[in-house]
Amino acid sequence: MHLLICFVLILATYYRFGTACSPNSVEIHNQLGPDIILHFHCRCKNPKCDVGNQHLKHFTSYENKNWS
Repeated sequence: MHLLICFVLILATYYRFGTACSPNSVEIHNQLGPDIILHFHCRCKNPKCDVGNQHLKHFTSYENKNWS
């Protein structure tokens, strides 16, 4: 019984820490209005994921799955 409890605790700890470090994603949708362009700039501590200035027309979207 003690072995089962230890196994479950180790498994739960591994699962919790494994999902906490999973990569994040950013998704932006422009639903402001037909003539309104959404301007944005996503920044991150890692310079490689800085996408610079972006512009979204009405009913378009932006997605970045490599956000860290």
